[in-house]
Amino acid sequence: KKATTLKTDKVILISDTKLNNKYKLNVNDLDDKKSEYNKKVKDFDIVSLYDVSIYNGKKEVEMKNNSFIIKIKLDEKKDNYDNYKIIYVTEYIDGTIEDGYIVFKTTHLSQYGVIGQNEKEEVLESSTVEPVKKNNNIGNILKISLIIGIALPLMGLIIYLVVKSHNLQNKK
Repeated sequence: KKATTLKTDKVILISDTKLNNKYKLNVNDLDDKKSEYNKKVKDFDIVSLYDVSIYNGKKEVEMKNNSFIIKIKLDEKKDNYDNYKIIYVTEYIDGTIEDGYIVFKTTHLSQYGVIGQNEKEEVLESSTVEPVKKNNNIGNILKISLIIGIALPLMGLIIYLVVKSHNLQNKK
């Protein structure tokens, strides 16, 4: 297996497998959706937002069973924040800062955004690579809310059925 690298001025995509040499990387800037995403990522600012896909001529190619490394250019924004992450829909993805890009690994192409956060605590700096801190609070809150939303009605139903069954037993 030989890797394939596709580039635009803002994004570099590295596929673990060799891709057709006719494939082109398509990157659409989604500046118009930044305010929509900003509502979902409190305490972070949307730095950039792109729709990343691969085309063969004018037709989008569905990429399955591949692994990609995606690098999104940070431009002058690299020093504006202490903490960077990638957002995919409402899921956070960890990445690293390398040579002016935020770099992450994924198995599919979609809409990805770079978000940044300034923290009050001091962040240790590395010479070439800075780790991006992990924050799963939003994901954990959603999971807990989903569990509670399912568990409480089920418990109510069970209690109702037990009481109903008990009342039927008493009538006999």
